Amino acid sequence: FGELSGLETRHLDVDRSELRVDQALYFVKGSGPRLGPPKTESAHRTVVVPAQITHRLCEHIESFVDDAGPKTLVFTSVKGSPLLNRTFAPYWRRALDELGMTNIRFHDLRHLAGTEAATAGASLREVMARMGHASSSASLRYLKASEIRDRDIADAIGARMPQR
Repeated sequence: FGELSGLETRHLDVDRSELRVDQALYFVKGSGPRLGPPKTESAHRTVVVPAQITHRLCEHIESFVDDAGPKTLVFTSVKGSPLLNRTFAPYWRRALDELGMTNIRFHDLRHLAGTEAATAGASLREVMARMGHASSSASLRYLKASEIRDRDIADAIGARMPQR
């Protein structure tokens, strides 16, 4: 959530469909929201995203970002202030309620992204890079989740073998 809420328009390369992660938004007790570096050095990264996401981000910026200067936050509160989890949480819960979904945390979207990357065939190294993980142990859970693709993998291997 901190990486998302710290995203500025300068971090989006529309032509290359890339997002650069080099800061996050933190709430510092007693002084409020602050932009700072991501948690680890490996969290500094550039992530190529599907064109559909780039398109949606552009639509969002056009519709909701008044001053699209390079240091403008992409996601803010309805009042235009930095987006904090405590301000966002009621909207997230309301959206889930309207969809009849429960027990889904916003952070679960990050897990979905890791699992989707693994299921799409990303290696451990590639999942680590996309997710900004410093150790393989965090990324291994996404590769484990992709074991459901075992039948697809076997079928693909079989399709490449000579037929007799």
